[in-house]
Amino acid sequence: MKGTGKPGVFGLRSTRFFGVLAGRTGSLKAWSVAVLVAFSVHAAAGTQNYGSVTVSLEPPTDVASLHGYVVYRLTVANRGTQPRTVTVSLPAESWNYGDSIRRISKSVRVEPQSAAVTEMLQPPLPMNGNDATVTIDGAVQEDRLPVALVSHVDSYDGLPILVSRGIDGRVRTNFETAMTEVSERGSSSAYTSHGGYRGGRHWGYSDTLARMARAEWPVSEWSGNWLAYSRYFAVMVGEDELRSAPAPVDAALRDYAAAGGIVVVVGDNNRRPEPGVAWAAGWTYRVGDQDGDALGFGAGRVFHTAESVLTGFDTDRWEAWVHSRIRSTDHRRQRLDASSAESQLPMLETVRVPTRSLLFIMLLFTLLIGPVNIVALTLLKKRMWLLWTVPTIASIFAGGVLAYSVLSEGVRPRAKTVAVTLLDQDTRQAVTLGMTGYYAPLTPGEGLWYDDRTEVTPQSGDASYGYSGGGRTRTMDLTNGQHLSSGWVIARVPAHFALRQVETRRERLDISRNDDGGLTVVNGLGLPIKRLIVVDADRRAYRFDAVAAGGSTTASATELNATAHTSLHEQLAQRGALEFVNMARKDLDDFVFPGTYVAELDNASFLESGLDNLVSHDVTGVVVGRWTEGE
Repeated sequence: MKGTGKPGVFGLRSTRFFGVLAGRTGSLKAWSVAVLVAFSVHAAAGTQNYGSVTVSLEPPTDVASLHGYVVYRLTVANRGTQPRTVTVSLPAESWNYGDSIRRISKSVRVEPQSAAVTEMLQPPLPMNGNDATVTIDGAVQEDRLPVALVSHVDSYDGLPILVSRGIDGRVRTNFETAMTEVSERGSSSAYTSHGGYRGGRHWGYSDTLARMARAEWPVSEWSGNWLAYSRYFAVMVGEDELRSAPAPVDAALRDYAAAGGIVVVVGDNNRRPEPGVAWAAGWTYRVGDQDGDALGFGAGRVFHTAESVLTGFDTDRWEAWVHSRIRSTDHRRQRLDASSAESQLPMLETVRVPTRSLLFIMLLFTLLIGPVNIVALTLLKKRMWLLWTVPTIASIFAGGVLAYSVLSEGVRPRAKTVAVTLLDQDTRQAVTLGMTGYYAPLTPGEGLWYDDRTEVTPQSGDASYGYSGGGRTRTMDLTNGQHLSSGWVIARVPAHFALRQVETRRERLDISRNDDGGLTVVNGLGLPIKRLIVVDADRRAYRFDAVAAGGSTTASATELNATAHTSLHEQLAQRGALEFVNMARKDLDDFVFPGTYVAELDNASFLESGLDNLVSHDVTGVVVGRWTEGE
């Protein structure tokens, strides 16, 4: 299984603009000017010429972060007459230790007289080093590509908020002044709300509650991949900027919000913004908020406010504003240590250490290699043979232990997945949150594969201090999706990964009204359903037993056993995907709302396995869908 990345604004975009410009002017000087313009958009970008190839790597805003992805923008221009394959590896020199990224690489093929723009994704693990290595058509270039790495998962300076260029500078000034005052007065909430150990999760500590990071690029040049925003606690963007944003950028911000992010849309000071003006077609629901109009959007929230409101906030109001949003994003920032992950999604429960058998083998080995071997060789008057009989017997027993291990556990890995999917049948947007665990008797040779729109967060180590307590370095290749090539899953050590995925899906439940008032459901999810409850707009419930993929069934109305009192967003924020799924399996009624359905899947989910050749994959999946009668 290989990654199938979807191109966005910067997800491999190739253009012959430079070649056309040079052709029209007939001037090499025009070509040089065009390339200079292309590589001058970011002051911190590392740019290097390699003959007819120019490579530039641009980091995002340099602000420390604890979760999500850092996205570096890679631009490669080919002025030559032959196609080039360019591979960039980051960093060129690494000094990581423990659980960290040793190398990220990506290959790009660039046609003659054209340029390609793409992205390099750094998952939530620290990566320390400098510069990048460039390889062109298999030849490693002597000159390194200078680039400064962004602080990620190895330090913490407050929750980062990405602020667009169109936001009035007075908002940032007012916010920074308030955060400084909060820090100076030693507010205990800076620790108790998002610091310390709670429930096996480590959250970073900082005297600064949050900070605003001004975007390096205008909104029109923002990324079309929602992962580019996943490292930010919130994204603040002007309403006019959002209205005029390119479609891929608009879609990426919607995906970010739906996956659990916070988007703050700041409108004109002279008019009150209307909630839902940007994404009214999405899965929205009203949520109460004292600081402006708010909508729940999938698993996240969208706030609308005016600049005059934000510039008028005092310190207490800003502190309350941050804390209220911290509580609504708990599930995004949760990271389990290895033991907590194993307790919640056990991979070793079927692994049994054959104590008696191993003890018997060790006693037999001791007797044979010692007394029996010596006595036998003494009787044969061949004591010198000890030089080869000892290693021979040891090798035989070592091979026997290995054979016993292979026969008892096999050589193929196994996996478990728990996932919840929020499926909007109107917009076809599917947001899947979950966790996958792996156990491999032997280290998988090909590693893991995910597409380039899935957030993959390893559940191990110390998320705040650089995973300094042991662990291993890891490598990944981004040429075709995310190939987690080495160090991610090793032999006989359980590995757990939290996953967030946002994608467009055509799967759906076809729900129609019968003449007798009941409902008929056709399972178009492509996955078998174990149990299903559907609630119409009038709060009538319809319960269905197992429905095969492609199958249909009917049901009459019944009473709801319980009523969900909190939104889906609040349910996920309070529980996280694992607890949400486990609670939903106990009673589907607790998680259903008017105009929605909850389906417990039969050993299936929308998440890919990530690893081929599995001997088994136990899946617990729940789909919460929105439907409209008569659609």
